[in-house]
Amino acid sequence: MFPHQHSHWFDAASFIALIVAVLVAFILTIWPVSSAAAADSLAHMMQGVIQVWCRP
Repeated sequence: MFPHQHSHWFDAASFIALIVAVLVAFILTIWPVSSAAAADSLAHMMQGVIQVWCRP
């Protein structure tokens, strides 16, 4: 039905799914210990993920 090609929408969906999975795991394991430290660490981790994802 569709030509077999690299779909940008599939990439976006899989990337979002990856972020959600990481967020859930991160929150469940780290958040109860220290929400402030977790939020700061999460912000740094997300910056790294976005930089890798957006690298030309």
